[in-house]
Amino acid sequence: MSSLEKMRIQGIRSYSHMEPSVIEFQKPLTLIVGPNGAGKTSVIECLNYMATGDMPPGGKQSLFVHDPKVAGEQEVRGQIKLKFKDVTGSPIVVTRTLVSEQRGKKVVTRTMEGNVLREVHGERRSLSSKCADINREMISFLGVSKAVLDNVIFCHQEESNWPLSEGKVLKQKFDEIFAATRYIKALEAIRKFQKEQVQTVKEYSIELAHLKANKDKADQIEVEMNESQGKIAATKDTVRELNTKLEPVELRLTELAVIADDVFELEKKVESLSTEKKQLSKVEIDLQDKITNPFDGSVEELHKIFSEFQSRVLEKEETLRENEGKLHKLGKDQQVLSDKRNKLFLDHGKLEQESKRHEANLMDRNQTIVKIAEDYGLKGYDKGPFSEDRVDQFIGEMKKKFQDVVENAKRQKQVFDESLNKAQAKLDDVKKSQAQCEETIRLKTKLMRENQQKLRQIGQELSNVDASANRLKSLEEELQRGERDLQGAQESGNVDELSKDIDKLQTEKRKVDNELRQLREEQQAMHMQSTTQAKLDMLSKEKNDKEDAIQKIMDRHEEDLKSTFGALGISESLYLRLQEHLRTKERELKESRNNLQKLNQQLSATETRKRMILENLKEKEKEAERHKRQISEVCGENDYNTTREAIKDKIANLQDERGLIGSLEKIYSKYVSKLDSEDVHSSGCPLCHRTFESDRQITALVSELRSKIRTLPERRVSMERQLDHEQQRYDRVIELAPAKETLEKLENNQIPVVKSELEEMESEIQRIKDEITELEDVQSVTESEAQSARDMEPDIRMLDKYKSELKEMDKNISLLQSKLRGVAPGRTMQSVSNELTDRQDRSDTLNNHIDRKRTQLSQLQRQLSDLKTNVHELKSQKLRLKAQLQTRTHLEQQKAELTANNSAFAREIEEAQADIAPIAEKLEELQEEKQRVVGEKEASDDENRKKLQEIRTRGDKVREKTAEIKRFVSDGGPMALQENEARLQEVEGRAEKLKSEKDAVSGEIDKLKNDISKQQIRARELKDNIQLKSTQVEIQNIEKKMADVYKELRKFGDHQDLVSERQELQQRSDNLRKEKAHHEGRLTGYEDDLGRCQKELRSDMYKNAEEKHRQQVIAMKTTEMANDDLGKYYKALDRAIMRYHGMKMAEINKIIKEYWINTYKGNDIDTIEIRADEEEGSGAIKARRTYNYRVVMVKGDTALDMRGRCSAGQKVLASLIIRLALAETFCLNCGILTLDEPTTNLDEDNIESLANQLASVIRTRHLQRNFQLVVITHDEEFVENLGRSDFVDYYFRIYKDENGFSKIVKQSVAALHREESFQ
Repeated sequence: MSSLEKMRIQGIRSYSHMEPSVIEFQKPLTLIVGPNGAGKTSVIECLNYMATGDMPPGGKQSLFVHDPKVAGEQEVRGQIKLKFKDVTGSPIVVTRTLVSEQRGKKVVTRTMEGNVLREVHGERRSLSSKCADINREMISFLGVSKAVLDNVIFCHQEESNWPLSEGKVLKQKFDEIFAATRYIKALEAIRKFQKEQVQTVKEYSIELAHLKANKDKADQIEVEMNESQGKIAATKDTVRELNTKLEPVELRLTELAVIADDVFELEKKVESLSTEKKQLSKVEIDLQDKITNPFDGSVEELHKIFSEFQSRVLEKEETLRENEGKLHKLGKDQQVLSDKRNKLFLDHGKLEQESKRHEANLMDRNQTIVKIAEDYGLKGYDKGPFSEDRVDQFIGEMKKKFQDVVENAKRQKQVFDESLNKAQAKLDDVKKSQAQCEETIRLKTKLMRENQQKLRQIGQELSNVDASANRLKSLEEELQRGERDLQGAQESGNVDELSKDIDKLQTEKRKVDNELRQLREEQQAMHMQSTTQAKLDMLSKEKNDKEDAIQKIMDRHEEDLKSTFGALGISESLYLRLQEHLRTKERELKESRNNLQKLNQQLSATETRKRMILENLKEKEKEAERHKRQISEVCGENDYNTTREAIKDKIANLQDERGLIGSLEKIYSKYVSKLDSEDVHSSGCPLCHRTFESDRQITALVSELRSKIRTLPERRVSMERQLDHEQQRYDRVIELAPAKETLEKLENNQIPVVKSELEEMESEIQRIKDEITELEDVQSVTESEAQSARDMEPDIRMLDKYKSELKEMDKNISLLQSKLRGVAPGRTMQSVSNELTDRQDRSDTLNNHIDRKRTQLSQLQRQLSDLKTNVHELKSQKLRLKAQLQTRTHLEQQKAELTANNSAFAREIEEAQADIAPIAEKLEELQEEKQRVVGEKEASDDENRKKLQEIRTRGDKVREKTAEIKRFVSDGGPMALQENEARLQEVEGRAEKLKSEKDAVSGEIDKLKNDISKQQIRARELKDNIQLKSTQVEIQNIEKKMADVYKELRKFGDHQDLVSERQELQQRSDNLRKEKAHHEGRLTGYEDDLGRCQKELRSDMYKNAEEKHRQQVIAMKTTEMANDDLGKYYKALDRAIMRYHGMKMAEINKIIKEYWINTYKGNDIDTIEIRADEEEGSGAIKARRTYNYRVVMVKGDTALDMRGRCSAGQKVLASLIIRLALAETFCLNCGILTLDEPTTNLDEDNIESLANQLASVIRTRHLQRNFQLVVITHDEEFVENLGRSDFVDYYFRIYKDENGFSKIVKQSVAALHREESFQ
């Protein structure tokens, strides 16, 4: 039997990752106690993880290991090490390790390498999880199935009530525990195989008839094949004679073909030269018609004249470019002067406005100073104007006035601040006194409430003590009666004697069970002897069938396999190679599809770029059209540059006329003023100095001048209007300069570039389409090859399967042949069956005796347990009452002390309340005084702030005006206007000079352009003369080449004779070829007949037809015999399964009944049972034997389903008892059983009876080797009850230390008893 020895836990759940915790498992009982959340259940989880490798229910790996965030580390290593003994008693140490790592916000847990350390024949051996499956090895070591480990031995607390779960879950659990699925599948496999064999016999019968017909047909085909071989030999001789006659004819035809090719090439050359000559003659005629003045000299002279002519033209073009550059420079200079003149006109207007604003500032500043001096009483500023020094003196007096007001405000603020500080100090003192009184009242009131609460509690406890004194006397009498009853029961019953009788009967039963097992093994061996030969024959027949199937598949795909892999043998494995070939083709297809997809994407992208380029071209064309329209709207049909120059000249003329009108106005006004003077009679006319004859002449002249002066403003306004209109036109033309530049860039650069890109995109699209077409063709071929491989795949997979099955069949045949040996002599099937019946009856009798003894023992134990429980409860009540009586004096002292404290607190509260009233009145008076001082201070601050703001604002106004006046004077003032007029006159003179130079250069350019255009006509005529001379030379060269070709043609003689000879030889060759083709066709027919016969004989239908017919007869007969044996074996196995299931269920229910009667203290349920109802159905379900399980509670003759009808405590107790019964039934090789919180939802009576029953189980099974019960609970009273069984000396306590880590400490059970007694 396997058993646990020790387990070390580190870094799991709440167990520390720094320090390991160790627990040692005792025999037969291990107790583990601790409060909820201390880490008790983690022990069960660790045991189950070590045994099965499964995480706790609903848990993840990252939750099973100690959290790295809680540990404050990046990585935490969790490790469990378990030491135990396997079913053979050998010690084994298993280690499993998990690592949790914090990665950002996520915790990642991984399983590290596990290790198993064991001793084999005294030698220590280690097994790693990399080399073996540790989970499977652990099941083998412990000697029980995984289902029993999960559901019985190491059942988690969350799943401990699974026996009362829903039907589907319960059926799955019991099927796994009984391992019923394997046996049911075996029965289904036998039944299915039997049906297949019946169908196989029918197929064999049909196939046998076909094989007979194939055998007869094969003999006929062999006769036809021999006849075809004779015909083939005769026809081959005839074909060899025809080849001998045809060889010289073919040789001569080859020579004539070479000659004909040479003649053809020469004739073709003559024709080409003739065509070329005609073309050149046509060109010569065209040139002669075009030339007006033919040149009679040589070609060299003509080239020399043309070269000298080009030199003269180039000189004139160079002169033209120089003049155009000079004209462009003059235009730029003219534009610069025009811009400079316009800027001077603008500066002139600004200077006039600044002079007027300067006079206004002086007048405004003087008025402001007079007004401020009057308001603030400043003397000496009654009347302006004021000099700059006087103004600076005024600003200084204003600053002094501002400082006086500031100083006065500071003095007032200081007085108010002193008053406020005094008032606030008095106010703070009064508030402090008030707060002290209020805090005293609050604190003393709180202490009085707490004391009152304590007094009420003390009064209640004193009343309870009084009642306990009366109860103590009656309790002592009840205790004496209980002890007398217990002593009498112990003397009347003998528990040890009954236990010994049960052990003796169980020992005898185990002996009988061993004999039964040996007899069943002997019966099975005898049965196997009779079926071994039938199985051997059946396997031999199946082997032949598999070999035939393999050959059929090879013949069916012979051509495809050869084309794919080359020559192959029948023993060669093909499926992996086919898979590799198919993967290669799939990779090629995938790569082809990816390339095709890339090309399609590239095509789509290129077409998209083309569309974008096309849209870009349209946009640029639209933009160019828009710019043309804008320029056309302003310039009309004229050129942009011409329009701009014309408007600029017109603006210059209008500006000159405007300046003239301004000058005339000044001159006329000055002239009139001089005419109005008194000395005009003596000095005469101011202009010509001619004297006037009378005043009438002067008056008439003055009248005329004044009339002209009156018309000048109207002319000036009209001139200004025209100038504004032309300036607006010029501004619009200037604004269109970027549009003109953009238009030139679009037409000369951008649009041609975009069109070039568009052509490149179209050629790229065509290239991609060609690549797509080529790739689609390659993909089609690859898909065809891959499809062919996929079509072969099922048959090739079946081929490899048949080959592996053949190997397995060879092994089975060898094994069956080795088993064909005799059994013990003198033993018959009947004698073995009789012995089995006797032993089974003896086993049933022993079971009945054991049941009766167990019932008697359980009744006696229940009676003793009830009496012991009663005595224990009376003792506990007595101890509690004595302890309560001892506390009476202490409670009365506390009551007196609390009452005195409350009286003192009440006096202090009354004194504090009396002091608060005068303090509050004084506080109110001080607050009103403080508010009055604050109001006066704020009013004074507002008044001073307004005065300062007014002084600052009016002083800033004077300073701003003074600064502006000084800035005008420092910038030049009136002198700048005179300088501006002088510069205007200078610019106008330079502009007139540039205009005359520009006109001269323009005339020279026009003359050069006219001369160059005439010279170009002469150049074209010289070029035509040169081309005519060259054409005539080429015609002469072609005529020489034609003469040479005609000379070579004459070497071959008469061409007609060669043609006649070639036709005659060709006719003879055709006749011989026809005759040869006729005989070769007959030869092919004979060979096809021979190949057809050979192929038919090699085909699956006719190959080894006679041998196949014989084998088919043998196969059909042996299959019929084997099928009969299968039916017998199915019935025998079905009966054995039903018997095994019934025996186990009876044994389990018997143990459940015993444990329930001994444990459950209620009277509403007599016992509980597990019912296994056979599932009903039709068809396939009816043929399959399955069971539906349910737990029922029995009362009298009535049985009800327990699920949904029982309480929580009954549910826990029933689940626990069922697990105990399953452990006793199925854990023959493993004595381990763990119970996690078995007292959950149980009342005190059932908890105590459960402890007694567990003690009884331990007492019954402790003599068994390696029996081990592990109990985990938080109920220390339950642990104390189990500790009294004398099977355990110490227990383990689990608690959490100050860091929150779970700790395991070993403590004595005797200490727990002492602690219970004290309490």
